[in-house]
Amino acid sequence: MFSSKMLGDGIAFTSEVGQITAPCDGSLETVFPTGHAFGIKRADGVEVLLHIGINTVYRLWTEHEVHAKMEEGDLELIRTYRSQFLAFSYYRTTTHEKGQPCFGNTGGDMGTDNPYLETNEWGWQMGPVGFCYTLNELWDRYQVPLFSAENGLGAY
Repeated sequence: MFSSKMLGDGIAFTSEVGQITAPCDGSLETVFPTGHAFGIKRADGVEVLLHIGINTVYRLWTEHEVHAKMEEGDLELIRTYRSQFLAFSYYRTTTHEKGQPCFGNTGGDMGTDNPYLETNEWGWQMGPVGFCYTLNELWDRYQVPLFSAENGLGAY
């Protein structure tokens, strides 16, 4: 997410004293439940994200010895007790040029900007045609009611 500059330019540093202080004056607006990220709002309205750590989820799972594993019979339970609906998030529409490598991050698949779509404050483009296409694909595949949990349209 950060390497793609999805949230804009950033800066990284390592503390030599094992302590981190706020990078600016402001009010603490958001604290991520794991305590590894904080949102600070400056008096001028600029919002700053302070993210502590690299590969945080992997590190937390390792530290707490969390291991995801499938046990015998799990797949049969999943087949037998299907979800009655599908919730999904759709953040952006992506355009690809011939020969362009595909890669993604937590915001989804990354591609080339579409000159016919507006770009939101996170640098994402959201098109209703792509959203509709996704709804049709999900319906054709799963044939269950669809619930859009989050989408990029609210940023406009």
